[in-house]
Amino acid sequence: MAEPYRIDAQLLRKVEELAQALAESEPVQAWHRSRQALQEHEAARRLLEDFARLRQELENKQRAGQRITREEVTQLQRAFDLAMHNPYVREMLDAQAAVMQLFDVISQVLAQAAGILPEVEAEEGDQPQEAPATTADPAAPRPGAARPGPTILQPGAGAVPGAAPGGQGAPKLTTVRSKLWVPPGTR
Repeated sequence: MAEPYRIDAQLLRKVEELAQALAESEPVQAWHRSRQALQEHEAARRLLEDFARLRQELENKQRAGQRITREEVTQLQRAFDLAMHNPYVREMLDAQAAVMQLFDVISQVLAQAAGILPEVEAEEGDQPQEAPATTADPAAPRPGAARPGPTILQPGAGAVPGAAPGGQGAPKLTTVRSKLWVPPGTR
């Protein structure tokens, strides 16, 4: 068995500096504030827990190869809509999405700097990879992504049947895409 990698002390210091900068960043601070506010409001916390429980149940059912009924999807949509009407839940999910996008950008920058991910030329219409000050969809496809993977329900702005156009925080079905290249015919 190979000996565990021992991280260089200088590299570890740089990682600790990055960790401190992240902890002090506005997206992370906003997440902590929204989490605290959510914890102080039991009704909001229960709404989010109910939605998360229902979503987990449907994801487990889907992974087990069981059919998800239209009624179950409607029930999940209702739970999401109800939760998103609560300002504490909406604030928490918006803050969580911003933090996840920040981490995604950092991960991409580190991987590109290390030569693990090639730099991808922006396609027409692509936006720069910066952490937003508002809601972001952490599951949005990235330039150069491989072919589509499974479709999952994600919170985020988008067009959903029955939802108001451009509705804040409306759920949308998102196709998850792998960032790794997969040889054709192997999937």
